[in-house]
Amino acid sequence: MITLPSKAVLHRVVPQKKFYGKAHLSTALKAKAAEQIEQIIWLARLAPDTINVAPGNAVEEIQVFHLMLRAPEPDPSVLKLIEEAIPYRIVFILEYQGKKRLLMYYKEDKAKGGIKVRRAFSSDWLAHDVPILSIQGLDMDAVYESFIRQLAGDVLIKGVPLAQAIDAMEQEERLRGEIASLERKLANEKQPRRKHDYFDRLRTLKLKYYE
Repeated sequence: MITLPSKAVLHRVVPQKKFYGKAHLSTALKAKAAEQIEQIIWLARLAPDTINVAPGNAVEEIQVFHLMLRAPEPDPSVLKLIEEAIPYRIVFILEYQGKKRLLMYYKEDKAKGGIKVRRAFSSDWLAHDVPILSIQGLDMDAVYESFIRQLAGDVLIKGVPLAQAIDAMEQEERLRGEIASLERKLANEKQPRRKHDYFDRLRTLKLKYYE
């Protein structure tokens, strides 16, 4: 699902206790992870010395973890906590009953230090090991951005910084949610004055959405 140079491939099974210890999962989350994840394989380490690119300003390395699942979907809180605990960016390859999909969280450096995990991007479940991600870019920052954009597809604006593109996508999602909520209220409202108020607000939001 991801094209990897041989120099980057590790393929090491990681003991789950050690892995979750680094992630500082609670006892409940550790139990949930053990129920849902059968095996964790540290598949590859993408870094300047393994993929022949320049160092990045924000991204030092990208780790690729292959998770063999006992359930179709691991708890998002488990993966998110792993992301927060491990300082590197991560590509998750999830496998369940012969099907695989890729998942990455977009995370960025905080102004006061540390990393903020914002949202996930993923591929569909596929029965065949079709390449989805290819390594593109001259430095680690560019490689990471290309991975996110390859997974996100057309939902991110091209030609603008990645963080700005994700901000715009999230704003559009919020507007769509507000529009859908107002449309439901308008359809169910009986009082003319409130219907008129909802209609005006809906028109304003739609103008903003389509501008």
